[in-house]
Amino acid sequence: REAELAREAAPVQPATAPAESAKFVAPRPPAAGEDGTPPAFTGSWPVLAAGLPLKGLAQQLAYQSELTQVVGRTFHLRIPVAALGENGVSERLQQALCDHFGEPVRVVCEVGGVSITAAAADAEARAERQRQAEAVIEADPFVQGLLRDFGGQIVPGSIQPRAA
Repeated sequence: REAELAREAAPVQPATAPAESAKFVAPRPPAAGEDGTPPAFTGSWPVLAAGLPLKGLAQQLAYQSELTQVVGRTFHLRIPVAALGENGVSERLQQALCDHFGEPVRVVCEVGGVSITAAAADAEARAERQRQAEAVIEADPFVQGLLRDFGGQIVPGSIQPRAA
């Protein structure tokens, strides 16, 4: 009661326009989940898919699928072959996503062409490591000396990058 009386007795500060006040703080939007909606997934599907603790066909479903959209709690995936989404495989991926996000989500699969997948990202990373390994060998002075002094050549496909 004393605190209430003290507030009532305190002088009233004049209101200032937001532009005039250096201390104006715009109201923040509610954090994910505060208003009852799930957090929207805005990350990289290939990174998420590659990191999920899955095995077998469920892992391949995640690895070879492309996220087309997320509507509410539903992940819409495009898969290259129908077999990846059959026989409870999508349900295992759905459970892994539920565990990852800590809330129920749904997975819907459609068959079609894919391009932005964990498999494509992995293939590109392997190709880049291969290009780098070949460039290092070709630029190595010792290797160049051997090729020059002994008339050698590098056998195409013989250079293997170190495992990542």
